[in-house]
Amino acid sequence: MRPSSPQDREPIHKPWIWIVLGAIILVSVPWYWPPGTVHPLVLGVPLWALVAAVGSVVLCGYLSWVCATQWGGDDGEEE
Repeated sequence: MRPSSPQDREPIHKPWIWIVLGAIILVSVPWYWPPGTVHPLVLGVPLWALVAAVGSVVLCGYLSWVCATQWGGDDGEEE
């Protein structure tokens, strides 16, 4: 087994991060609803706006988690 390099800890090298990111973005933008559909109000907010807001919160949480746990960092080493 080869030693892990700092580049291995970069999120760009992990395809599952990009797949989840794309899925969250696709679900959080309600483009998939038929045009002209009348959506109900939920607590006084249009359903499409609620879906977009919840998607934004989920996206922010996911990106924060990726930055905190999946990103390399210096691992205590000094330059």
